[in-house]
Amino acid sequence: MQSKPQAPVQTTPPLGSPAALSAADARLPWHMGNAQKWEAASAGWRRQAALCDTFMDAMAADQAAAAWRNLRAGQMPPKVLAHWLHGYSKTRVPAQDHGAFAAADGDGVGWDMPACAHYTGAGLVLPEQIGGDFDARVQFMCTHFAPGVALELAAIAMGPQRYMGGQSHKGSGNKEDFDLVFDVHGTPPYVSAECDEDNGFRIGWNTAYSVTEFVPSAPGNKEAQAQSANLFNAYGANSAPAHWPQPTQWHGLRLMRRGHQFACLFQPQCQGPWRCAGEVRHSAMPWAIHLRLAAKHWTKMGRIAPATRIRWRHFELWQPIASAPMLTSSVASDSSEPSPGLGR
Repeated sequence: MQSKPQAPVQTTPPLGSPAALSAADARLPWHMGNAQKWEAASAGWRRQAALCDTFMDAMAADQAAAAWRNLRAGQMPPKVLAHWLHGYSKTRVPAQDHGAFAAADGDGVGWDMPACAHYTGAGLVLPEQIGGDFDARVQFMCTHFAPGVALELAAIAMGPQRYMGGQSHKGSGNKEDFDLVFDVHGTPPYVSAECDEDNGFRIGWNTAYSVTEFVPSAPGNKEAQAQSANLFNAYGANSAPAHWPQPTQWHGLRLMRRGHQFACLFQPQCQGPWRCAGEVRHSAMPWAIHLRLAAKHWTKMGRIAPATRIRWRHFELWQPIASAPMLTSSVASDSSEPSPGLGR
């Protein structure tokens, strides 16, 4: 009696799996370091329409006001758009210095930050996890590129845990009333595509794990306030187009992942070819990540934090055809409905 033939053993790891991430590194010449290489590597990828957002749909004024009140009261941050959670990195800063959050006011979504003598930051975080290779694109506008102003599109290892169905640690000193996941360079490990002050674009990264330090909230005040420890931050060289900076203009910012390799690309005035500002191999980043859009301003060189207006619009996410975002979060909302996702 003949034995039943055995099915062949699959030796190629599934596209987008952790094993495939390492295999991709071995196959492709990452040392080339140019935008054309990255464009070629993402050819044929699929636009993940369910997670794309123009950020241009206006939010009712009463909803925006309620969202602000809830945030100041330390309650759950609003899911202001179809997918994104909004929050501030520090809530011990006077309310008037945070700046107004513009929730899709018809000109994108972002913040109007007044000049102040404090470090203030805010961000939008995608609570859904993105698995495997990706190409995240967004357009941004900043009215004042200057020392003490920075913004980023970042891949981060952890989401806003307090707002994803989990219980947070309630420590002493009211340390639970802020969340550095909304902070530029907060909660490493991360990789970021950045617009750095008036210097242009660069890639940034940190291989540490959630390094945070607690400092007095004001001179002579022993009450603790958290801030991101920048000791292990690393940055690539700045790359700027001609006639930079270009305030009030819209520019393209792009973060790409292929295996353990990440790249920062930019597109001045959202026109012409994309340019590669830098790339880095970051094997400490997990297979599933969250995305963050964040901005901050701070005092520097004796100057107060400058006033600026920052907006985001036209976010897009692209992935290999066989990949799809991992939608594992259970973010609570006013409607108590599950987060929307692909394939449901």
